[in-house]
Formats: sequence, C-alpha cells, structure tokens
Amino acid sequence: MLKSHYKVLPTYHLIIEHHTGVLDMESYKKFKALLLNDASYSTNYNYIINFKNVEFKIKPEEIKEYASSLKQNPKVFGNKNLAIITKTPDQTVPVTIYKMKQQGINQSVEVFSTYEVALQWLNSSLTAKELDSLFLKLKNQPSLI
Repeated sequence: MLKSHYKVLPTYHLIIEHHTGVLDMESYKKFKALLLNDASYSTNYNYIINFKNVEFKIKPEEIKEYASSLKQNPKVFGNKNLAIITKTPDQTVPVTIYKMKQQGINQSVEVFSTYEVALQWLNSSLTAKELDSLFLKLKNQPSLI
C-alpha cells in the first residue's frame, strides 16, 4: 500500500512529495490528481519527490503511458525542475524511464541520492535539514490516498 503526502512551499516556489510503501500506477495517479487540484499548486513550482522508501510495482509501459498522459494535461505545463530522490538501483530504473519521457512539457528531471545535491541543483534556499524535518512531519501524517 502506498502512503503519500505533499506540501506546497510558496516561499521556496517548491512542492515536496513524500512516498512510502508499494507504488503502483493507479495509486500514484490518484495522488497526483489531489495535488494538481490543490488551490496552492502552481505550474511553475519546482519539485522534490522522495522515493527513498518506495518499492515500485510499475511496468515500463505504464510509465510511458503516464508520461504521455501528462503531456495532455495543461496543469503540468510550466518551466520547472523535478529533483527525484532515490536510494537503490531498483528505484532508479523506473525514475530514469520517466525522465526519458519528459520531452515537450518544459521540465527537467534529475535523480539524486541526497537532499543537499538536489536542493543545490534546484537553487533552493531551503536547507537539507529543513527538508528532512518537513519529510518527517509528512511521513507522520495520515496518507492522502
């Protein structure tokens, strides 16, 4: 079961996502629909997506279909960067497939293993310690899906 959370940080022009558990495409789509319909969501905010505690149960063709569907959704268009945090090679493979399918929606996707490097790439003034604290708070809340 996937446990997912997000927080929109307007001060930093940043959205953070925290996920734990088994990530399947349907659960992730439900989560993204909630986020995209949040009144504080902005198409131009950067992202940090924490997949460190996720087991992916997604087929490559599902990732490709999802990436294609994003190109049809104007809510995702905008100049932004996505920093995706992973811990294991098994997590990096689906994220890399997703990264390769992002042409055409004005976003750059990079994969990182540390918060520090991800925040630096995003040119964010948020510190790794602050980000870690935010992820801990999100992790302890009830799941959104």
